[in-house]
Amino acid sequence: MGCSGDTKASELDSGSNTNTDGGVVSDAASDAASDAASRALSVDHYSFWKSSKPEVTGESVFVAAVDGLADNAGTLQSPWDLATAFQTFHTPNSAPAPGDYVLYLRGGIYPGGYVVKFNRDAGLQTATLTVRPYPGEIVIFDATGNEEGEHNLYVNGSHITIDGFVFTSRNPNRLTGRDEVVSCGGVYDDGYNNRFMNNIIHDVLHSGIATARNENNTAPAASATDQGGTLLYGNIFFNCGYAETDVQGSGNTIYLQNIAGQKRVQHNILFNSFKTQVTVYHSGNDIENVVVSENISFNAGAPGKVTQRNILVGSEGNFTDMVIEGNSLYHSPWNIDKSNLQVGYGGEGNVGLRVTDNIVFGGGYSTGSWGSVLEINRPWEDALFTGNLLVNHASDARLVWYPNLPDTADREQFVFTGNSYYMGRGNSQATPGETHVQDQYPALEVRAYSIEGEHRAYVAVFNFDGSTDVVTTTIPEITGSWQVFDAENLLGGPVSQGSGTQISIPLDLTQTFAPIGTPDGVSFREVPHTDPEFGAYVVTWSD
Repeated sequence: MGCSGDTKASELDSGSNTNTDGGVVSDAASDAASDAASRALSVDHYSFWKSSKPEVTGESVFVAAVDGLADNAGTLQSPWDLATAFQTFHTPNSAPAPGDYVLYLRGGIYPGGYVVKFNRDAGLQTATLTVRPYPGEIVIFDATGNEEGEHNLYVNGSHITIDGFVFTSRNPNRLTGRDEVVSCGGVYDDGYNNRFMNNIIHDVLHSGIATARNENNTAPAASATDQGGTLLYGNIFFNCGYAETDVQGSGNTIYLQNIAGQKRVQHNILFNSFKTQVTVYHSGNDIENVVVSENISFNAGAPGKVTQRNILVGSEGNFTDMVIEGNSLYHSPWNIDKSNLQVGYGGEGNVGLRVTDNIVFGGGYSTGSWGSVLEINRPWEDALFTGNLLVNHASDARLVWYPNLPDTADREQFVFTGNSYYMGRGNSQATPGETHVQDQYPALEVRAYSIEGEHRAYVAVFNFDGSTDVVTTTIPEITGSWQVFDAENLLGGPVSQGSGTQISIPLDLTQTFAPIGTPDGVSFREVPHTDPEFGAYVVTWSD
C-alpha cells in the first residue's frame, strides 16, 4: 500500500480554510481544520520563503519546470521536466560539459518522488550541483500520492546542494494499522559531502531528512573547519512522522549516521515531531564526528502521544567525537515522558564529547517520570559539559540523570564546569563541585541565529516565568523592513513588522499549525502553543 490520499496535487492551490492571515486554523471546533483535503495550501502561503540569493547565469545553468518537456533544451525559455533534468546529471557521460552546475526549478508544485544523482568520480572531479528554486519563486515537492517508502527526494552521489524548497505531504493517514500504511519521508541522503539548506519540511510521514553513513567518503578534509562532510543548515521542520497504534510516534525528524568526514546540523528549527527531533544513532555500527550546533528544537514527540528527546546522541556501536553546542531546547511542562537532551544509548566505548553553551529547559517533570533535562546514559571518555543552562519546571524534577551509571565511579569521567541549574534536583549526584541549584527561574534569555546568505534569522525566546508580554532584540544584519513569523504558525502571516535592526516579538500567541489528519488521541494528540513561556520565531527582511 502507498502513501496515496484523497488530496490531489492540484487541490493544493485552493488555499481554502485559512484564517485572515492565510494560516491554517488549528481550532479543534473547526471540522474543516482537521480534514486534510480542506487544509490545502497554495504556493502563496510560502511567499515569505523566497530566497535572497541573486540569479546565476551562464552555460552551466539549467532550468526545469512543472510544464517542462523532456526534449526541451533545459533553458529558461525551453525548460526540461524535472525527471529529465535530474536524469541528465545521473552520470558524468550524460551530464553537460563539466562545471559547477546550477539547476533552477520554476515555481509550482511537483507531485511524486524524485531521484537526483551526481557522480563526479569520472570526468567531473571538481564539479558541484546546486538545485534551487528560480529566484523569486516557490517550489513545493508534494508526496501526497507517493508509494510506500517513496521520499519526496532521494539524493545519491556527492557535492549536491538542495537549497530553498518546501517538502510536504497532504496525506491524512498518520496511523499504522489504518487502511494505508504510512511511511513516506521528506529527503533521503544516500551520498556524501552534500548540503541541505533553507528548506521547509513539514507533515511528511516519516523522517524529515535521513542520511546514510558516508562510507564512500574518501575525500580529504578541505580545511580544519570543512572536513568534507554533509551539512544540514537553515531548515525548518515540523509535524514530521506518524503514529504507531497505541504505542508512540515514529519517524525521527533528522536521522543521522556517519563514519567518514563530518556531519553538521546547524541553525535549524525543529518542533512537534512524532518521535525524536535530532537522532544520531546506528543500531549496530560505530558513529564518528558529528556537530549539532545552534539549533532551536522543542516538544519532540508531542503529537505522537509519548514525549521524545529533542536531541538523542548514541549508538549500539561506539561513538567518537560529538559536539553539541549553543542549542536552544525546550519541553512543555506536560511533555515529560522522556529526557530533553540525551547522550549515550548502547555503546560502552564512546570517546570525545563536548556539550557547551546550550539552554535546556524542561524534561522529566516529576520523580515518577522517565526522563530529565539532561540524561547521560552510557560511559563516555573525555566528556566535557560547560556553559550550559539547565532549567526544569518544578523542584522535584531531575536536572541531570544517570539511569545506567549508578555508581559514583562511573560518573567521575564526566567533567562539569561553569554550568547553571534552576528549579530541579539531581545535579549534585552528577556534577561534583556544582551542587547549587537556584530555587527561582533565571532571567529572560533571547538567542538569535542569522542564516548565512539569506535575509533571515531564527530567534528563540526563553520567557522562563511567562511574565513578559513583548520582547525586543537586535539583529545587526537587518538592512531594511522586517517581518516576524511565529514558527508554530509559520504559514499564518507575520505577527510583527517594522524597520531597523531592533525587532519586537509578542509573547501572547496561541494559534498553531496542527499535523494533517484527525487529532483523535489515537493517531495523534493536539499540541497547544508554547507561548508565553517559550517561543521560536522566523525573522525576514528586505533591502
